[in-house]
Amino acid sequence: RRQKAARLSFNVSHPNLINEKHAMSDQEKIDGIKIKYQEVCESHRAISDFRGKLLALLPFATGGAVAIIIPETNGIDAIYVVSIGIFGFFVTLGLFLHEIRGIRHCGDLLELGASLEEKMSGGCGHFISERKYYHDSKGMKNILNNLVGPVGAAAIIYPSVCISWLYLIVVALELSKGCFTLISLIVFITVLILLLIFLPHHNNND
Repeated sequence: RRQKAARLSFNVSHPNLINEKHAMSDQEKIDGIKIKYQEVCESHRAISDFRGKLLALLPFATGGAVAIIIPETNGIDAIYVVSIGIFGFFVTLGLFLHEIRGIRHCGDLLELGASLEEKMSGGCGHFISERKYYHDSKGMKNILNNLVGPVGAAAIIYPSVCISWLYLIVVALELSKGCFTLISLIVFITVLILLLIFLPHHNNND
């Protein structure tokens, strides 16, 4: 009983110890949020850098390959040119599907980063401003905001590269220009539909 009484009197006479414990726990929470925020920033930066480099290199590599192959189509068996075109088309398609995943992943990281910024700064930060631009707008404005940026670049570059590979097939098989135009339109429309379907829609109060 004397020990309990001594402990009680010690706690009552030293209220600062209780405040220090609360302060330490609050500081630990803030430190934990900062660590998570740093990880989110690094992940978002790494994915964005990879997507940007891929968008920059892909058209140059494809353009160079097509420019080299087309003058040689007369001396190469058509089946080889067609095979190269099909290979290039499906590789580009695979990269485009990976790009869709990157778009959604960046959208999720943007939301997470914005929520962490709200806890740290109370309503200001890079992710918060990005979320307002890309996610908080509605209707046609939301679509336009997303298209003016990396998503819009992907919507132009990936179908263009796919069409470049298809052009090899058209040349090798000596198909009509009307057929090539129709295929090009189908590819562009399909890419736009896929992007609109898989764009991150976080502005619906999820």
